[in-house]
Amino acid sequence: MKKFVSVVLSLVLSLALAVPAFAAPPAAGKTAAKPSAKTSSVGVILNGRKVSFSDAVPVLRNGRTLVPFRALMETLGGTVNYGGDGFITCQLGDTKLSFKLDEKEVTITTATQAKTIEMDVPAAYSKGRTYVPVRFFAEALGYDVLWDSSTRSAVLLDRQALIEKVDQNFSVLNAALQKLQSDPAANYKSTATCQMDLDLTENSQKIAGSIKYNLSMISNASCVELSGTADASSLAAAMNLDEAVKNGSMSAAQAALLRSSLSAVSFDMILNLEKETAYFKMPLLTALTGGASLTDSLNTWYQIPLDTGSAAAVSGVKPSVGYLLYSVYYSLAKQNGKNTAKLYDNVAETGNVLAALLGDGAGVKSGSSTTWTMDLTKLAKISAVGSKNFKTFDVTLTVTDSGELRCVFNIAAAGNSAMSAGGSLDVTSSGEQLSVKLTSDKTGTISLQINLTMEKTSDTPSTQPPAGAKIVNAGTALRGIAGTSQTSLAA
Repeated sequence: MKKFVSVVLSLVLSLALAVPAFAAPPAAGKTAAKPSAKTSSVGVILNGRKVSFSDAVPVLRNGRTLVPFRALMETLGGTVNYGGDGFITCQLGDTKLSFKLDEKEVTITTATQAKTIEMDVPAAYSKGRTYVPVRFFAEALGYDVLWDSSTRSAVLLDRQALIEKVDQNFSVLNAALQKLQSDPAANYKSTATCQMDLDLTENSQKIAGSIKYNLSMISNASCVELSGTADASSLAAAMNLDEAVKNGSMSAAQAALLRSSLSAVSFDMILNLEKETAYFKMPLLTALTGGASLTDSLNTWYQIPLDTGSAAAVSGVKPSVGYLLYSVYYSLAKQNGKNTAKLYDNVAETGNVLAALLGDGAGVKSGSSTTWTMDLTKLAKISAVGSKNFKTFDVTLTVTDSGELRCVFNIAAAGNSAMSAGGSLDVTSSGEQLSVKLTSDKTGTISLQINLTMEKTSDTPSTQPPAGAKIVNAGTALRGIAGTSQTSLAA
């Protein structure tokens, strides 16, 4: 299982994110298709800079951005060749693509393999230029591709180069993160005990009590299988079950069943990272939709699409500050589709901000440990605007040469929100401990304690629910819960 080390940097990331050619004619006898009349002009942005196309411009056809082929390849640093057999080839590094006009099949050859795959839009010839779908070719050559709706541009990102640019300032911290990395070829068994204490007030209703749960996980680099049980019986008082029985909206048997269910809530989850899909099963949730009894709900799983992002899905990538930072920005950009044109510059600039806080020159070495301390004074020197977001900002991060990591934090937001977070996180190669308290003067407090241990195992995680399981779209189910009274629990 991938370690939860991204939590270590999320505290600081939350701060940083606040700162802010010629083309050959078709072969003889070939009738070349022209881009459809349903086209419109669009742009291409490579690593934060708009690509200039001097004598032919990209177009949008049937929802796909088509670009002049030679101009694209020469901008990327590749080469283009038109063969007498009608095949057109391009090469960048050790990757070569070969295709014909008006045909969807493309052969991709690397140093280790050759494969033929199909484009959803074929290459076309128009006005003396070969046009190709930019997303397909850029991704085949190792680039990430996004769409920026505000500038109507395809955004191309050299992921690895950007990550390396950021990481050049974090050799000490990255060495510790990589020592904490799980073996990507191994399976792991993890167990965790957790407790969440609530003392909240929402719409004049008091919610107080504890949720205690135990987790068991089998995981590897591509999949996580998790099961657990939770005791949330102390929250039953906030649900006014006695009042529901009194006014007739719930029977005494239903109230007793709900109380019993809250004392032993079971849940299962499967995260299939390769298929970017999550499945979870919680009989109590199924019963709350009003469609089935708890007994009948034991075989129902809910499906949720995962947007892990290209960076997060790359297997074998060593964890690093640059990798984590790029993954966060990429995921956000992919979700909202806005301001993606600035993603490259945002990652680079945020990397510079983090370097001043957690870079090689910012830490203090003492024996076998390196410690970084961050406070409002240091923050103000980096960003006067960013420092105004916090009333308190005290974070200490320590890593040892052997890879152990400890983070202690106390952060309070400025302004009228009066929100704060304090606690600690300890990470070793065999486990993690998290203690955090979130406080809001408007709603109350939430305290969380997690203790996790991990070891290698010969067991392998399941990649999908068992045969015969009923799989339900989670969005549909949640809308059902929103529209169904809590008292409709089927006995």
